[in-house]
Parts: sequence; structure tokens; C-alpha cells
Amino acid sequence: MIADGTYRVIPGTVTNDADAVELENYGEKWNYGFFVANGKRGIKLGHGVENEPAVSVIALFNEVYGIGPLVGVWTDPDTGICYVDPVTHVSDYETAVNLGREYGELAIWDAFKGEEVYL
Repeated sequence: MIADGTYRVIPGTVTNDADAVELENYGEKWNYGFFVANGKRGIKLGHGVENEPAVSVIALFNEVYGIGPLVGVWTDPDTGICYVDPVTHVSDYETAVNLGREYGELAIWDAFKGEEVYL
């Protein structure tokens, strides 16, 4: 299982073997601004997700939505449910909060502080 974070599938790496897909970790690359998920377009995986290779899920997600968008992976520590959502990187706090509220999100991710900001 891939760690929670923000990823992008590297174009040209999606093949029939989804586990061979190459990912770029944007959470490591962009340590400023905010990541805002759009959960209305995401995928929710049930319990037992530890047996589901997230790289396959991200490849499936990119197949459906197109190569290139940023994808956030977050596992709820209380339920074990994994969420895979398209995410947008926003530089300023106010825009991130407004976008998060528009999308109906409970929180946004502060990339600099490495923590959730609950809305």
C-alpha cells in the first residue's frame, strides 16, 4: 500500500500492469501552499484496503480522469477507509479554504506545516 500523500502518474507509464506505473510524489516536491481535494469526484475504498495496491487505484483513477491531475491518498485512521481524490494545489490560504468549502471538504492540507486545517 502506498503512503498517504499527493501523487501524479508520470505520463506514459500506465500499462496493463497497473503496479508498474511510476508515480511522482508531489507532497515531497511542493512543501508550500495547500492541497484541496474534490471528494465529489473521488474513489472511496472500503475496509481491508491494506490488501489493495494504491498504485493500481491511482492508475485506475488517472485512466478515468486523464493523465496528469494530482491525486491525493488519505486513509482515515479511525475507520481504515482510504480515499483517493483529485486535488488542486493552491498557494494562498483564503482561496484554499473557499475551494474546500465549495467542494464540501472537511479539511484542507497545509503542505508547509504538514497538517490538516479543518474547515
